[in-house]
Amino acid sequence: MQVQVLEKPQADQTVLERLASEVRGSVHAQRLLKTHASWQYPDGRYCEFYLPSTNQRKGYADRDFGDIVPYLWLLSPTKAEQYAKTLDAHYDFGIISDNDQYRSFDNLDYVFGYYLLYRLTSAGEWANRFLAIADELVSRFCGDGGTPEFVRKSGARSIKQSAFSLGILEIAAFAYGLGGGKQHHDAITVVLQKLLKVKSNGHEPRALQPRWRLETPFFSPSWIALRGKAPFRLFKDNANWLHSLIEIDRHCPTAESEPLLHQLIPEIVQTFYRAFPPESEAIIAVKGKLEGTRPSLIGLPLAFDLDRVLHTSQELASLWPEPARRSFIDAALAWYDGADSIVLAESNTDQHLDIAVDLATAAIQNRLAFGQKRSAKDILYKCRLAVEQHASSKGYMTFPPRPGGGDIVCVKYNFLLLKLDICDYVIRQYDFLPDADLRFLSDIFLVDR
Repeated sequence: MQVQVLEKPQADQTVLERLASEVRGSVHAQRLLKTHASWQYPDGRYCEFYLPSTNQRKGYADRDFGDIVPYLWLLSPTKAEQYAKTLDAHYDFGIISDNDQYRSFDNLDYVFGYYLLYRLTSAGEWANRFLAIADELVSRFCGDGGTPEFVRKSGARSIKQSAFSLGILEIAAFAYGLGGGKQHHDAITVVLQKLLKVKSNGHEPRALQPRWRLETPFFSPSWIALRGKAPFRLFKDNANWLHSLIEIDRHCPTAESEPLLHQLIPEIVQTFYRAFPPESEAIIAVKGKLEGTRPSLIGLPLAFDLDRVLHTSQELASLWPEPARRSFIDAALAWYDGADSIVLAESNTDQHLDIAVDLATAAIQNRLAFGQKRSAKDILYKCRLAVEQHASSKGYMTFPPRPGGGDIVCVKYNFLLLKLDICDYVIRQYDFLPDADLRFLSDIFLVDR
């Protein structure tokens, strides 16, 4: 069944053509054009990892489709659409499966890729493909108000409720915005109603989501910690959750979305202060991954993004008052400016390519929102120098090449590196592009989901 597409791409096509022309001429794009074919299998699908030392491809990058296709489109619209058609034929109901399971982790970026392709091309074919897959995901995962880690092909659902799966609500919001049907709004409403009632170990309800909670017919929907604890992660669990609530409020607001959003933002802010003390010396020193209150810099891009969102929203700005927000963000930026290298891997011993790019992209967008073009240029320059440490003739390595080998190319990271070229274009054109075009470029290419 063909659906009526209600939403149209927002950017002027001239802007996209100009962006694509400039990106194709960049040093990284030229390297990408020379190397990306070596990452493809004979059927046209990309591998997930490439091992330069042995010229081996490992796994499939199908679940990273949304992190590849918009950047591939900038290089070649024809190749991007052919890649989409290649993936289209591989999965039952359009959903990626792992043996007898459908997992949210495998499908969120995958289905989002078709939405992005529609926004770039305005082709109803991709809107309809996105809606068809979104229908399957939403009905299978959210039908009873839950957000399970996986659903079996038989219909059985995991009793582990996953915060990462809340990203499906963002997919439902986009689908509703495209005219996909009342079922998406209903699914969102049922999940949000349940989440408003969830209590944390018998305490008051809270909006911040633990990585897992158990839910069976024998338990009320409360947080039952696994192994004695229910860790909270900013990235990507609660980042997905925040983006979902923002897009729900934008495309299909419900009675529950606004109170949850007003509850979630202060709780995320409190976590920032536990994870990233605002003194620059302390920020440099923190290590580790956010589990409970253990700190990590991997969630810092969310702070930059949230600051930018609140700066443009009078309604939400009071949820992180301006003086405290400026103090925190200024300290984080001072750390960034003073750091010799962007050492953000979980081991805290090697510079991680993707985290370095995500942090720079979020910081650049933040600085532009406050009119700080010089600062944005400096951040871009610093990140370009950092990522060149990862360069090789076979692609950019996840970590800088090490003596003795063991290097690995993550394919999606190499496409995501084009964010830096897009940031360069946006910085130069920031004073001339309409707000709608800037929002479009950010939504499609720069926001990390």
